[in-house]
Amino acid sequence: MIEAVLGRVAGRAVGILFLLFHLHIGGATIRDYSEFISGNFFQRTPIVVITASMLLVCAMVVKAGAETIARCAQIFFAGRAGAAADQCRFVNS
Repeated sequence: MIEAVLGRVAGRAVGILFLLFHLHIGGATIRDYSEFISGNFFQRTPIVVITASMLLVCAMVVKAGAETIARCAQIFFAGRAGAAADQCRFVNS
């Protein structure tokens, strides 16, 4: 579509710039969020592990759909709620 408006060379140049812009913004956003998670919650975890896990979850959502991730989260949080209940029972007894 851009090529139809701007011509072949200019359209491809604008398309490449658009792609590079979004790759840069996406990378900066992932890096900022990874540094936030690393600085506040996982101080000893390498930032590469945090970034790779976020990218893996994003790839899974793209491949399998958001419903699959929601099901996994439901199982995870159900397990965490049980663990929290056990800890409360242990502390109160």
